[in-house]
Amino acid sequence: MRLGEIKAQALMLMGVNNGLNISWSDIDTYKEDPSYATYIHAMNGAINRCMNRMYIAGALSASPSNVMSTSLEMTSMTEFSSDMTDTLAGMIPLYVVGDVFAMEEPSVAQNMRNEFEQLLEEYLNKQAFPSQSEVDIVYGV
Repeated sequence: MRLGEIKAQALMLMGVNNGLNISWSDIDTYKEDPSYATYIHAMNGAINRCMNRMYIAGALSASPSNVMSTSLEMTSMTEFSSDMTDTLAGMIPLYVVGDVFAMEEPSVAQNMRNEFEQLLEEYLNKQAFPSQSEVDIVYGV
């Protein structure tokens, strides 16, 4: 997943896009729009905090690199953490909304953050206890 995709999904979750579909390739254009600029500029910090949260929880095995404000929007999330899966990257927009939108829409932000934490917990449980695909038959002597 690309950095721009995470930002576009977060904007759409926030509902500030007036029902328009936002593509990752449009993020540079939205950065110039005063309606979106504040949110987009705050997202890199929120993404960094999210990846650190994932690292502390044990979802990422190595401390992630920081997403810099000068990063290209097409940069893959695996460039910031080598063990970033699409599943984990897909959770980041929820955290971003919870972080960036907290002052304007605290109830929406809290709901998104709760959903992120629930998905992270489910992810960690699935990693710790993978689905059993077969049964070994063991005979006693």
